[in-house]
Amino acid sequence: MRSLPADSHFQAQIARIMFITGKSTQCQLAEFLGVTQASISEAAKRRQIPPRWLVTLVQKLRLNPDWVLEAEAPVFLVRGGERPLAHTSLGELMEELRRRRENAQNCVCHV
Repeated sequence: MRSLPADSHFQAQIARIMFITGKSTQCQLAEFLGVTQASISEAAKRRQIPPRWLVTLVQKLRLNPDWVLEAEAPVFLVRGGERPLAHTSLGELMEELRRRRENAQNCVCHV
């Protein structure tokens, strides 16, 4: 895989996070992650996703940090006994994403 410039790489990471969380603004993303909008701006200046954000994404959505950072599958982490998401239909994936978003909105995470 060809390397992207640091700015493009960071923009791709943020785009993946925004897509999977369903957020369209920095303000919405900051609220979802439990950080300030200034924190989002600082991460953009550093061109680096803070480790705490990855922890929050794992806790709220079971989002795979490798997917966030490098677009490496699978998108979601699988718990023991669960069927890997790669073996599900598009409809099942969309339903799972909807369920995880709802759970994340109802989740109170301590940062």
